[in-house]
Amino acid sequence: MQIVRLRMYQLIYCSVSSRLCNHGRTKVAEKEKGPPAPTLTPPEKRQELIGHGDAQGRIAQMIDAGDFTNGWLITGPDGIGKATLAFRAVRQLLNTGNAADDSSHRLIAAGAHPDVFVARRPWIEKTQKFATEITVDVIRKLTASLANTPAMGGWRVGLIDTADELNRNAANALLKVLEEPPARTTLILLAAKPGRLLPTIRSRCRRIDLRPAQDSEIAPFVAREAGIDLDAAAEIARAAGGRAGFALRLAVDDGLKAVRLLDNFFSASHAGRMPEGASGLVGKGSEGVWPIFTMLLEERLAQAVIRAAQDDKADRFRLSQMIDVRDRVIDLLRRCEALNLDRGQVVSSLARSLASVKF
Repeated sequence: MQIVRLRMYQLIYCSVSSRLCNHGRTKVAEKEKGPPAPTLTPPEKRQELIGHGDAQGRIAQMIDAGDFTNGWLITGPDGIGKATLAFRAVRQLLNTGNAADDSSHRLIAAGAHPDVFVARRPWIEKTQKFATEITVDVIRKLTASLANTPAMGGWRVGLIDTADELNRNAANALLKVLEEPPARTTLILLAAKPGRLLPTIRSRCRRIDLRPAQDSEIAPFVAREAGIDLDAAAEIARAAGGRAGFALRLAVDDGLKAVRLLDNFFSASHAGRMPEGASGLVGKGSEGVWPIFTMLLEERLAQAVIRAAQDDKADRFRLSQMIDVRDRVIDLLRRCEALNLDRGQVVSSLARSLASVKF
């Protein structure tokens, strides 16, 4: 039972990470048509990668040896740098290096390189939203692209961002390409939840699991990119769990305020008092803070449960209490969202729940 629950909380952790990385990703005017423009530098245009030196070294070694063949699976939670690493690999494979003035590099950054096909969830004009999954039509276009002779004399690359968003038909179509890849092609699959992939897809890919970067690496990056002071960036880095992209999104939204409110919420609740600044979650101007706060809250609880479940010396009764509190919090937040409950009462209920057990 504990193993099942641990797996459940690992999935919740990935889900919350995904939601927060998508929060604030793009902004668009109400009358604007087409996909909204990114508010942050997208991975295909970003030169800097925070952490993952071992992964970069392994990829460079394989490319130098001429062994970067079909296919690769890069895994890790959202915001950790999977896509940025993948595009670095694509540039190296196509011999463009990192020079910003390289014509091939500019084509990759613009999404216009003839030998690179990036499969993502399509934009739906009718709903003015991205589809919830990558469809088989997208993979058919990828397959057709890979079947062509390389236009610039090198390799052809297919990048799936992300493969755990493939629907069943799309996954089956991709499997056929992995089983019989055209000459001088490679497929790079990204996945935050690799367990969702078909086992036959996973078995046909060499895997790179990305590990959290150091807070000391993330903080200067966030301070520079977001234009905030280093102390504030360090607070955000500690809350980001080793994910530089995740941290940057916190910094450009209301993440710092949410992080500080969350820290105060836990310390005050454990002391049996109402958290200071709780009005920042219910009053005017709280609309941007609340979704980030709740996502971070769910993530912190999920991480605490995972750590306790993995500790052989942990108190089993306390672990059971933590799981019960986590379940109550999730249920309360879902009902708050679905039923538009009074947020002030929700905040009070959250404080009482957290006071019952120390995380």
